[in-house]
Amino acid sequence: MSGVIVVVAFIGFGLTQSLLRDVRGLSGFLGMLTACWCLLKATPEGGGETAQS
Repeated sequence: MSGVIVVVAFIGFGLTQSLLRDVRGLSGFLGMLTACWCLLKATPEGGGETAQS
């Protein structure tokens, strides 16, 4: 029961806190967004490059 209360409280408190209003929150969000974008761009699509004949 206490685990459910923690999850519900975390969701409720998250709805009342603005992450992007604070400079640290905004920079952390943009940093994570950039890191995820770079990791996705680094993965090969379709198993690598193929030579066209």
